[in-house]
Amino acid sequence: MGRGKKREVPLETPYYRDGRDIRYSEEAYKRFRAYQSEWIKQNHTSLHVHFRTVDDADVIEWLNNRKNKTDYLRSLIRADIALCQKEGITPEDREEGDS
Repeated sequence: MGRGKKREVPLETPYYRDGRDIRYSEEAYKRFRAYQSEWIKQNHTSLHVHFRTVDDADVIEWLNNRKNKTDYLRSLIRADIALCQKEGITPEDREEGDS
């Protein structure tokens, strides 16, 4: 089963009904979801990027052809960090040179 893929479970099995695991009480399920939601808030950060459809069509197409956009962007950023450290410059210096 790959990342981001929803598990295919028949709707009526001994453990699943209407797409939900029924081995646990409704209250236990709510506690788990609350715990999971809080853990995600504490351990994840969500960043949103907007691209202009016409001006950035090449960038949009390039990203859409990547299997995993998050890993791809993460690797680009880490490569940039390593380059800045190697050259002994700050990210701000790097941005000034990109303009």
